[in-house]
Amino acid sequence: MLRRTRLLVAAVVIGAASLVAIGGATPGSAEATDLKWCSDVGHGYPCIASATRAGVSVKGDPTWSVLAQTLPISGDPSKYLLIYAQKDGGFDLEGDTAIWSVRVDLGARFIPRVASGHAHGVTVTRSHPADYFVTVTGRPVLMAGDCDQSQEPWTCPEVATSQTTVLQAQVTDYAVWEDVDQRNAMYGMDYFDNIAAGSVPPQVVHDSSTGADALLIEIANPHFEIDGTTVFHGHAELRIPNAFLKLAYEVPDPATMTGGSLLATVSGGSGTVTTWQESGADAMRVQLDGVTFSRHNFLVRRGTIVPTRPGSVHAKRTARHRARVSFTNSKPRGARVTGYRATCTWPHGGHALTATATRSPVVVRGLITGHAYTCWVRAHSKAGYGPRSAKVRVPKRP
Repeated sequence: MLRRTRLLVAAVVIGAASLVAIGGATPGSAEATDLKWCSDVGHGYPCIASATRAGVSVKGDPTWSVLAQTLPISGDPSKYLLIYAQKDGGFDLEGDTAIWSVRVDLGARFIPRVASGHAHGVTVTRSHPADYFVTVTGRPVLMAGDCDQSQEPWTCPEVATSQTTVLQAQVTDYAVWEDVDQRNAMYGMDYFDNIAAGSVPPQVVHDSSTGADALLIEIANPHFEIDGTTVFHGHAELRIPNAFLKLAYEVPDPATMTGGSLLATVSGGSGTVTTWQESGADAMRVQLDGVTFSRHNFLVRRGTIVPTRPGSVHAKRTARHRARVSFTNSKPRGARVTGYRATCTWPHGGHALTATATRSPVVVRGLITGHAYTCWVRAHSKAGYGPRSAKVRVPKRP
């Protein structure tokens, strides 16, 4: 079971832009070190390998640019990379909707385990040919709000006092997480939103309903945009790597998970949550859309991971003492199917027979001559048995 932790990312205001930065540190502060371009003479690591807006490089562009920094935090062994898109040297992108893509060469020792920030439709690509590389691609988002996270409970005004378009990302090696296996299972965890306040990276909490762990993100925002009448709608996107699902959620085979294998809920307010298996079956995706505020808990729990019920069940009495039960295979939802168990009983209970097989059909032996039976079948996996199939009748005689 994972150690619970909570790492908060505090909101800071920079001019008209409300951004998020580690530990409340301000971008451009003395603690931060600006990254150079990898093509520049005398660059160190990390360095900016490329940065594009709408497919065009921003290097040397008088309007669009990227600020990338490393930021040490006192008492925290983690490495942090901060990335900010800029217009005319400022953080307010003034309604920009273009796709940005920033690629950073992190060097040989900066492992890009967890990425988070403010953007929409984000893809984070990690590679390790020799150095570690991370690429963050996404669109800017409209941020409407200022919240005070300096004390509990957080407070947000009903109407936003600032509104700006930003694109910001934070990448960390998450070295603050002490257990090596747990820390490595976080590799590939991504969370991006347009929400003013949140607990990022996600908290790991115990879920008593499943006995496993779950992810919790506290989120808060003013209810209205700056005009005082437009209701703010929050968006969030979470990527949970399979290694984390296996370790924390205790899912035997995460690559077989379906949307229903995760239960994602938002406490109060409106909004919809969608879950699906990522193409390539490397992670589960969770997306939150249209949530209204003030403050909510965004909880992602383990859902149903046993196989689905077998379909199209048929049974035939092939001899006086034998029946064959055939069916279409169950689908795994987090644990591979290891076999099937058929059960046949007298219609009014009593005499019961069982048999197993690795696939359809299952042959049931020991039937009593002159008696009809009712049969059903269910799939088995490491997560347990799935639901029973529909019942079918076996006649008294062949």
